[in-house]
Amino acid sequence: MKTTLNLFIVSFAALLLSACSEEMKYSCSPEANAWVERNLSEIKQMNRAQFCAIPYDEYQRAAFRVFSPQQRMQVWLGKITETLKLGWNAAERAHIVKLQEIITEHGDWFEPRTSKMQAEEVDDDISLTMFEWAEYAYETLHWTREQVYALAVTPNAVQSTDGKVAQKFRLGELEDPEIPEKPGGPDWGNLTCECNLDHDFCWSGTCTAKGCGDPGTGGCGWVWMQKCNGLCM
Repeated sequence: MKTTLNLFIVSFAALLLSACSEEMKYSCSPEANAWVERNLSEIKQMNRAQFCAIPYDEYQRAAFRVFSPQQRMQVWLGKITETLKLGWNAAERAHIVKLQEIITEHGDWFEPRTSKMQAEEVDDDISLTMFEWAEYAYETLHWTREQVYALAVTPNAVQSTDGKVAQKFRLGELEDPEIPEKPGGPDWGNLTCECNLDHDFCWSGTCTAKGCGDPGTGGCGWVWMQKCNGLCM
C-alpha cells in the first residue's frame, strides 16, 4: 500500500510539473510566459531584426505565437531575402526562391487554427508541401539535413551555404537580468516542448514525447508553424 501511495505521489508531482497551466497562453515556461505578458505591445510591433535579437529559443517561440499572421510571414520572407545574398549556385538559388513562393502562396499556414479539423488539414498541407520541397533539395541538390533545417525549419539567420545558423540559448544557459531564472529551481526549458515528433530536427538525441507542455500551434516543425510536442533527448 505504501509503495502504491509513493508511486501515486511521484506520478502526480510529475503531472504537475509537465502540465501547462491554462493561464500560460504563450509558453509553458513561467518565465517566458511572464516576459511575453509584460511586453505584449512591443512584441506585436516587432520586426524580424528585433525578433532575431531575442537570445532564448523559448522566448522566441512565445513571441512568435503572439505575432500576427503578417508578422510570422515577414519573419520568413525576410529570412529568405537575407539568405539569397549568400553564395548559392543557380539551382540552389532557384530552390530557395521556390520556398519564398510557397510561403507567399500559403498565407493560411500562418493564420490561427480555429478548429481541430482545420488544424489537421493545415498541418497536413504544410507537411506534404514541405516534404516535396525537401525531397528535391535532398535528391537533386544533394543538400544535407543541416541545410534543409537552416532554410525551412529555424527562423534564425542562415550564416553560410553549408547550413550554419545563428544559435539561440536554451533556458538556463545564459544569465540575463531582463530574463530572470527561478533561483535554485529546475531548468524550466525542460518542461516546455521544443520539437515536433513527426518532423524531428533535433541535433542532440531525438524528439521524444516526455509529457512536456505546449500552449498551442507554432514554434516547431516546418516554417515554425507546427505543434511543439516533444523534447530533444
